Amino acid sequence: MLRDDSLNRRVFVQCLARAGTIVGCVCPAVFGQDKFAESTSDKNSRQVTVMAIMAIKGAGPVDPKLTTVTKQLGQIMPEHRFELIDSKTKRLDTKQSMALKACESSTLTVELKTASNEEGKVEMLIRLTVDGSEPFESVVKTPANQLFFVDRKINNTDRLLIAVGAR
Repeated sequence: MLRDDSLNRRVFVQCLARAGTIVGCVCPAVFGQDKFAESTSDKNSRQVTVMAIMAIKGAGPVDPKLTTVTKQLGQIMPEHRFELIDSKTKRLDTKQSMALKACESSTLTVELKTASNEEGKVEMLIRLTVDGSEPFESVVKTPANQLFFVDRKINNTDRLLIAVGAR
């Protein structure tokens, strides 16, 4: 039986990537030693991801862009359908922020407060500003590589889920 080692290596790398393993950490020579040293030495920054998700009461399909978090969404809010409004991923240094449109006339801002606190958790400030009202603010403390959800009521039936995480 013939083996195609290049195919096996490619499948192995794809499996590592799907499992969330960073190939550069496993074998830094592949991407260059300098890049590996640079990414591990920067202790005051994180790659932050934020998603604004509309949860609409009633059964229905989940937005195909949310397939990676469908299980968590169903556990948080059963009997809802979910639509991705906007999402953004950006490397932030401490005290830097990024903003995105959350829904009509509202802006969602995420600020990296601490890349790693004394408990080893990432601290982020979430600020939701809706025209004409006081902003909603919440400090999220979560382990790295773990998505955290914040739920805000929008009207009588719909809710805004804010998903935020950092690695």
